[in-house]
Amino acid sequence: MAAVRIWTLVFLALLPGLAGAAAPLLFATPGYESAVSAEPDDLLMLAGSGFETTDRVVYEALTSAGSAEHPQIPTGDATAARGIARTISVGPLANAVTVRIPNALRAHEVYRLWVVTSRGEWSRPVAVNDPRPMWITPNIVYSTADRAGLQRRIRVVGRNLDPAPSQPFLIRLAGPQTQRLIRNDYEIIFGYPFSALFMFQ
Repeated sequence: MAAVRIWTLVFLALLPGLAGAAAPLLFATPGYESAVSAEPDDLLMLAGSGFETTDRVVYEALTSAGSAEHPQIPTGDATAARGIARTISVGPLANAVTVRIPNALRAHEVYRLWVVTSRGEWSRPVAVNDPRPMWITPNIVYSTADRAGLQRRIRVVGRNLDPAPSQPFLIRLAGPQTQRLIRNDYEIIFGYPFSALFMFQ
């Protein structure tokens, strides 16, 4: 009986080490607890599981990304291209890590972030500041009638739809006419022509 108790205690003592053996999991599905945006000096919470107090959060600008799955762990001061975000806290259930974004980051630029353990294990990346169109409204626009007083406009609604000047993204409204658009961080508005069939891409 004593031998059984000893082995049980040994097994339980090893459980914390076994739980932390895997790389952290970051929630990366847009619209489902994934990080959305990050600006210089922001506090950013990354949700997931398996975080430890010794973890580091590495960031890299999408424009600086190489062909590797992830960059090398940066050394020296943080830059606009890549660096390490200082960890502020880890959630009590190891389900979130909060970091302070360095002032070196460029506003509105798309970045990828990884959580790296002290054993050199990398999580899958999560993106911030990337354009995220979510829906188009209204879903019906008549050729001539102004439906519901909406001024015959089509809105593409989402997040991060006003990119940095250095990272423009393509929005194509395919049809016989070129359309002017109004854009901000949450919506893109197209004025619809009187007689044209368009396809959003």
